[in-house]
Amino acid sequence: MSHVHVMATDGPASFSAQNREISFECQLSQVQGIDPIRISFDEHSTWKEMLAKTAASVHSNKGDKLSFNQSFGSANKVPRSFEIKVGDADTINFAENEFVIAHNTRFIQFWNDFMDEAKLYDDEKKAEQTEGVIKYEGDLAVTLDSNVLKIGNASISFERTLRIPDDDETYPLPPSLGSFEIAKVQDYAESDGLPTHWQKRKGCIIPMWQKEALFVNFRGSDQCAVKIGVGKINAVTGKPWKSRAVSMSQKEQNYVALPKQPWLDGINCGNGYIRQFVAMPLGKGFTVEHQVKKMEKQKEKSSATKDAMDAEPGQVNANPKTTDQDEDGDQEEEELFEDVGGIQIEVYPKFDENVHISVQAKQPNKFDRQEYDKTLLKQTPSEQGLKSGDRVFLFSHHVPRSLYREVTAADIMSLM
Repeated sequence: MSHVHVMATDGPASFSAQNREISFECQLSQVQGIDPIRISFDEHSTWKEMLAKTAASVHSNKGDKLSFNQSFGSANKVPRSFEIKVGDADTINFAENEFVIAHNTRFIQFWNDFMDEAKLYDDEKKAEQTEGVIKYEGDLAVTLDSNVLKIGNASISFERTLRIPDDDETYPLPPSLGSFEIAKVQDYAESDGLPTHWQKRKGCIIPMWQKEALFVNFRGSDQCAVKIGVGKINAVTGKPWKSRAVSMSQKEQNYVALPKQPWLDGINCGNGYIRQFVAMPLGKGFTVEHQVKKMEKQKEKSSATKDAMDAEPGQVNANPKTTDQDEDGDQEEEELFEDVGGIQIEVYPKFDENVHISVQAKQPNKFDRQEYDKTLLKQTPSEQGLKSGDRVFLFSHHVPRSLYREVTAADIMSLM
């Protein structure tokens, strides 16, 4: 097999109405009597088309036997550069080659969503549930291994522990008395007594005695954020749960950071105090869910009462009820604010930053991974003064191989 040694000529490139012509000097190795030849290629010519044209120039019918004496990119392929337009809403559509970033979306967030969609597009569809894999909401791999729940890079176990007296005193973290067993809901889908909404949401079951206590143990193979909810109350903040939302500031942090944090032993009650995770029945008013939601309801009533007191005369009832009594004078039952229960877990991997994002350069110099422009990563189009219709270029070696393209003459020119 003969190798083609290509070298860009010193002369200027020529231009046509549509494309640019690039001139190369080509030297064929292992071929006697042929001097280096100068050949011009369309800038969009792939490396295969360049070899075919080179073979035709020396009147050879063995173009398939030629190869470059060096590789340009992995197997003469490089990642595509994707053009992202600024618009009103995020759009990532590989089938239609349509990509739009909203004015207030951070570029790093768009890039990570882009990669999620790229992997789905590469796989054509999500894998069906397989043995050992838990049904869940989200895109991270979730498995159960010897009572350890693994979600992405996070490994989570639930440790049986001593219950701390509820006497407003401060106590150290009690020891682990062993891990609770964890079972997959789908293993008991046909069992009598399984709540219907459990069958819909799937997840896991932790068998516990009423009033048993636990703490959550963490291990992380890489950096990630883990949100823990109890009856849709965020255990870190002690406030109502907001799904698929991670705080952007340390002051409002609503997650634990792995691998630094080894455990979480209760629910934040404010002022540096926590309450243990304790198994309690729903519908009795004992749960944190009820207590927090009741407190929120009382705040709403207090706010409404204040607004009424501030209203103009004649606009409010002069004799409002001030007790929880019905018209017959009987005391009303306390309203219950608990209907979720259980433990909710969300895991967020650290944002991938392996991307080149630029308003000007379609790709880094010489396609070098070390030359990625990351200055826009934590910004939004609005913060950069970009308007609807403006474009940004996205490039990364981390996209699936199916999104790579053949090296062209323009690429080879830039790599030399």
